[in-house]
Amino acid sequence: MGLKSNRGRAVSLCVLVALWTTLLSAQNVTSSAPLETEKLVVPEGVPLRVIVTDKLRFKMNQPVHARTVDPIYAFDREVVPSGTEVLGRITGFQNGPRWMRIRAVMGGNFTPIREPQLAYESLVLKDGKSIPVKAAVSVGTDTVVRFNAGAAEEKKGRVATATEAARQQIEARKRAVIDAIKQPGKMERVKEAMWSLAPWHPQYLPAGSRYNVKLLSPIEFGETSIPASALAELGSAPPPNAVVAARLISSLDSRTANHGMPVEAVLTRPLFSADNHVIFPEGSRLTGNVTQAQPARRWHRNGKLAFMFTQMTPSLASSGLSNNRTPQDIEGRLEGVEVNGRDGAVQIDEEGGAAAASSKKRFLAPAISLVLAMNGAEGREPVRIHHVPTGAFHNNYGGHLLSGAVGFGLVGSAMGRLLGSVGSVLGFYGAGRSIYSNVVARGQEVTFPADTPIEIRFSAPLPGQN
Repeated sequence: MGLKSNRGRAVSLCVLVALWTTLLSAQNVTSSAPLETEKLVVPEGVPLRVIVTDKLRFKMNQPVHARTVDPIYAFDREVVPSGTEVLGRITGFQNGPRWMRIRAVMGGNFTPIREPQLAYESLVLKDGKSIPVKAAVSVGTDTVVRFNAGAAEEKKGRVATATEAARQQIEARKRAVIDAIKQPGKMERVKEAMWSLAPWHPQYLPAGSRYNVKLLSPIEFGETSIPASALAELGSAPPPNAVVAARLISSLDSRTANHGMPVEAVLTRPLFSADNHVIFPEGSRLTGNVTQAQPARRWHRNGKLAFMFTQMTPSLASSGLSNNRTPQDIEGRLEGVEVNGRDGAVQIDEEGGAAAASSKKRFLAPAISLVLAMNGAEGREPVRIHHVPTGAFHNNYGGHLLSGAVGFGLVGSAMGRLLGSVGSVLGFYGAGRSIYSNVVARGQEVTFPADTPIEIRFSAPLPGQN
């Protein structure tokens, strides 16, 4: 029995030694695997998309508090998460265009038209570290428009499904940042509506205003070592139906664009394979052409614009990876775009074409204006008792007040009350202005400024693709 026990112990010891040797060998192989060093840099020209968190008075050097809406990536990882605090101040004011001033005066608004000039100066990370920034500030976008792919959604592969899940997580974090901003309540909106009728009203920047903070100098976040095996699929063909986030490099306008005009964009989030290897890092460049451009026309016929990306090239910062920059043939169409809701709505069709959208509700304003103007044009009405005229008359004060307000705001109401006929004239003036702008005038153009956030969906690989 003792001999058998000793033999069992010896066998167990040999197995343990063999396992230990195998683990050490695997560790040595892993530690000796080639590594590539990649600098984590957010380059000059990248816009930070921020949302103002507090209502802001128009006052010089007024502090501005904002938070990032979208995360910022460097190569294959997030370096600035959504919700990061951005601090700045008001540095001045810029007068609005003359045509906006004239239009406001024609509507009875004599408040100076001006926009605050903001300077964002520091980025405060969650660990409390403050990073100074130099940036140019412009008005941002706030409305995401996507094409509902329908049947295409059912055909997603593993990579496309994983990409969609990651996008939804990012959207949930963005929504949490936006929802945390206190929006004006019902009474606040009533007060704003009443002030809008006054010839002068206080000026402020509402909470929730969006801005693009475009970096004028790069921000460095150190370096990272990446195993060469993790870069094996770098620059390979993107999977069909995968959706990537990008931003336009140059502006596009349906009024000035031509068929075949070049279009360029860069990825704002990396694209990964099914086994979580980076395929195209942040900053990879997409190139393509305009496939359709139709300017807006009279009678409110809106413009149309379509473009397609045909090549994508990895963007690599380190010298060790810079040799793998072969363009990959693709077929990418517009899946979504983020626009400024104040500039009008946009619709996207199944071919990736974008068209300015006009609501049918735009006909309500001319109709209401015309009814109020006609009501204001009615003169005095005789007072009747049991259908018998008494010789007295009703003055149409209410009609004159409303008719004047349609044409010239609160000033028009006062003039309508004092001079009834003037109120009716102002009413028809306002009705004519509303009919022209909502029915007769030129429709809306499709305009995508530089740095507009877009989403691109890839079609099936082309024949002969790399």
